[in-house]
Amino acid sequence: YLELSGYIGISIAESKLYLNTTDGTNYVCVSDGCLADDMDVVVNADLFAKLINKINTDTVDMEVVGNSLVITGNGKYTLELIPNEAGEPLVFPDKFPAQTEKIGDLSADALVSINSAIKASLGNDVGSVYTSYYFGDVIASTDRKMASIFNLKVFDKPYLLNREFVDLMVMSGTDIVLSTSDDMLVAETAVGGSVISVCTKIPSDVTDFNIDGINSFAAIEVKSFCRIYKVEILDLLDRL
Repeated sequence: YLELSGYIGISIAESKLYLNTTDGTNYVCVSDGCLADDMDVVVNADLFAKLINKINTDTVDMEVVGNSLVITGNGKYTLELIPNEAGEPLVFPDKFPAQTEKIGDLSADALVSINSAIKASLGNDVGSVYTSYYFGDVIASTDRKMASIFNLKVFDKPYLLNREFVDLMVMSGTDIVLSTSDDMLVAETAVGGSVISVCTKIPSDVTDFNIDGINSFAAIEVKSFCRIYKVEILDLLDRL
C-alpha cells in the first residue's frame, strides 16, 4: 500500500486537465479545459505547487521525459515521477464514482457561516464520532461538552461528514451540488471555467451521533438574569 497523501496526480485526457490529490480520507479533483496530449503522472504536491507559483509566464509547458516531468516556463525544471511498488510511474487512483444521484444543493455562504460558528463555539478536545458534522433535518456538531445546532435541512437522509470534507466544500465560495453513489458522497462546484469535486466515504456510524439528545438539549429554555449599575452601562457606552 502506497500512501498518497502529499502527492498530486496530473492527468490530461480528452482535452481536459485534471489535478487530483488526497489527505487519505477525502479526494479532491480540479478540472479545466486544456489543449494538450494525454498524460497521467503523479509528483510531489508541495514541490509542484511551489514550482508553479514561481513561474511568471502566462503559459506552462509540461512534458514527460523518462521518469521525470519537465516543466518549462521562465526556465526549465524537472520533477521526479512517483513510482509504484513495481518501480513504474504511479497512476493516481480515480475514487470518484462514475454515476451519482443528486441528493441536495447547499449555499456556500450559509455553509461558511455555519462552519465558522461551529468552530468558534466548540473546543479542540474532540473524539471519534464527535469530530464530524451531522447533516439531516439540522446541521449539528459537538465536542461532548458543548453543542452547536443550526436549523437548516440539507438531506432527507442523515449523513455524518468529517470536518475536513466540510472545510474543502467551503473553499470554493460558490454553491455546492451534493450527490451520492453507494458509500461515496460527492460535492461539486464550479469556479470560473474550472470544476472542483470532492468525494469522501460515507461513515456508517451516523446512528451513533446522539442527535435526539442534542435536539432535546437545544429545546430547553434557559432563563438568564443580571443586575448592573446604570452608571457602568453608560460608562461602557461612552467607550464605543
